[in-house]
Parts: sequence; structure tokens; C-alpha cells
Amino acid sequence: MSDLYRSALQARISKLPPLPPHPEPDPDPDDDDDEEARSSLGPMGPPFPPRHTKPAVPKAPNPAFSPLSAAPYFASASQVAVPPRHLDFRVYYTPPASPGAVLVCHHGAGFSALSFACLAKEVQDMTGGKLGVLAVDARRHGKTVPMDGASDEDLSIGVLTDDLTELLKTVFPDAKAAPELLLVGHSMGGAVVVHACPQLIDAGYSVLGVVVLDVVEGTALEALPYMNQILNARPDGFDSIEEAVEWHIKANQIHNPTSARISVPAIIVPTTSSQSNTSASPSTPTSSSLSASSPLNSSSSSPNFTSPFTTKKYTWRTPLRSTAPYWESKHSFFLSRVSSR
Repeated sequence: MSDLYRSALQARISKLPPLPPHPEPDPDPDDDDDEEARSSLGPMGPPFPPRHTKPAVPKAPNPAFSPLSAAPYFASASQVAVPPRHLDFRVYYTPPASPGAVLVCHHGAGFSALSFACLAKEVQDMTGGKLGVLAVDARRHGKTVPMDGASDEDLSIGVLTDDLTELLKTVFPDAKAAPELLLVGHSMGGAVVVHACPQLIDAGYSVLGVVVLDVVEGTALEALPYMNQILNARPDGFDSIEEAVEWHIKANQIHNPTSARISVPAIIVPTTSSQSNTSASPSTPTSSSLSASSPLNSSSSSPNFTSPFTTKKYTWRTPLRSTAPYWESKHSFFLSRVSSR
């Protein structure tokens, strides 16, 4: 702060009216009891527990933040079983109107495929349907669930990359007949698509380009030491889906209210069930038919959790703190890729 600016502030402050006198609080008779209890324990006694405050009364859901269906934004939603990865993927897909290219979208940590819902509609409108869009929920995110009781806790870039490539090989089994692919990834998803690009090219797929949506790498690395503080600022849970949507908008986590109302319901889950995220998934159709038979707003394959950390009705689908070992490793070799950038 410059001396000129400091002196200007001091001049303004000196002209402010004095603060009203602050009345001393009435002594609480319980305080004497507390002090007596502390003294009786002696200087080496255990710390005196703080008083419990009354829990906040849940507020009524605000209809302005009610969930929106993704039906107008994608042509279909399907559960796509990929046995080699022991995962049942949630895939949102709008095919190109004519033989053309497909935008393959991978979300960031803690988000879901529906983060790309508004983008998918814009792409369809701007290209006249010539560019299709495929968005997928990564493992331990959204409505993607493990199969046969397998674990889905490993969120390392290598595992996520293999997940994406195997999924695309399942959806488009013939590389020569498959549409051209344009890979798009946000944050963690950016690292995934960058690493998936050479694998897909080696498998015979045509990759038009790679797009990474993220902050500058140096800035992201500098922010890593503060990630725990950022996570600590997040609420442990929510009393309603509307409250979760409202928090994401007002905390500037999502700037587009429509996008928040579509995507946030997929990143929180009820806390009332004892079912864990590693339970076996229900029987679902395999990949070949990405039809509209599975409703876009269906929650049949969305896991529930009993969270020991919150008494709220909803908690986070993905425990982001568990991804800490992979934060630094996500920064990748983007500029060295052969395809267009």
C-alpha cells in the first residue's frame, strides 16, 4: 500500500463518527461453576469441554435453486458396463447428426459429466448437430459405480486414463468406423484426456485435438499447499439439494445458475442409506446401445452413504480429501502431444 493511499484512508477514518458504547454483558452464574470446576481439576487436569450450541434449524428449500433435468441437453443417458475396468459408467451422449466428430468430455475432481450439459447444448446449436457430445462420470463420481464388489478408490491418473480409453473402445468398438474424437477435460479431466490421447491414437482412433480447461500450471502448483484450507471451507453436507445448489452459486463455485441446477444434484448423495460406494451395481445394459431408455434424471444407480462427519441429509459423492495423493501428479505433458491443441 502506498503512503499516499494510506494517508487518504487515515483521513477518511478520522472523520467517521465514534462507535456507540458497547454494554458489558451480564455475568452468567454458570461461569462461576465452570471456573470452579476448572480449578478443582488443577493445572494439569483435562481441558474443560466447550458448551454445546443448539444446532442450526434447517431452512426450507428455495425453489429458485431446485434441480433441473438434463433431458433437454443430451439425447440419451445410459449405464455402460466395462468389465475390464470393473465399472458401470454413466454416459451422456448426443450423436452427431451426420457422420462427423464427437466431443469427449471428462470432468474435474468432485464434479460430474453434467458439468458439460450447458456446453453440450451450445455445441449442438452452434454446429447444427454436426458435432456430437459424449460426457462421462469418472469412477467414484456421479452415477458411475463399481461392478462385482470391486473397489473404485484409486483415482490416480493412470487408472483414470485407462478407464476412459476402455470406455471409448467399448462405446466405439471399431476404431476405423468410429467418429473422429475431440478430447476435452477440465482440471483433473484435462490430465486424463492428455494421457488418453496417445493411447487412442495407438489403438487406431482419429483424435482431432485435445482441449484442457484449467488454470496456468504454475498457478495450480502454487495453490496446492492451500488445498486443505479450501476443503475445510466447504460445508460437510446439506439439508436439501436446493441448499447445495445455492451454496455452489453463492460461493462462486459455479457461476451459471442453470448449470448448477443441472449438475450439483449429481455430486451429492443422501446420507440415509447404509449402502457404500463400493457395493455392487445393479444389472445394467452394456455399452452398445446408448438409447434414451435410461431416463436422464434417473438416480437408480447413484450410491448412498452413511457419513460419520455430518448430520445433514446430503453429503458429498466424492471425498475430495482422499484424492490428495494425486493432486500434484495431475499436471501433465500437455504441450508434448502430437494432436492439435
